[in-house]
Amino acid sequence: MPQDFYFEVCRGKTHIYLDTKATACVLDLKFMLEGILKRRTHDFELWGTKEDGTRFLLQDNLTLAESGYTVSNAKPEAPAIIGLVIKGEDTGVDITPVSKPPQMNLPVEQPAAE
Repeated sequence: MPQDFYFEVCRGKTHIYLDTKATACVLDLKFMLEGILKRRTHDFELWGTKEDGTRFLLQDNLTLAESGYTVSNAKPEAPAIIGLVIKGEDTGVDITPVSKPPQMNLPVEQPAAE
């Protein structure tokens, strides 16, 4: 039974969340993005990130599994990060982290005295 992979495709402050079957290829992801971005697939590149933090160009003809993605590193609660580079506009991968809300210091309710 094929599993689903989950991705967060990032370009600057833009973050696009996608899910696809494990059997899909990189070009399938690009076709999904083509509809969202209104840009042709050959106008942009997708860049993966290895565990050591180095980035690598994702090859259109490879499956996502062949590109190193698994159900362990591309899961719903922690999607795999993919950098999006628009050819002719971007000089490299730019990923701006999503902001985290500040911690709320709520008062702790004390039990009522008897």
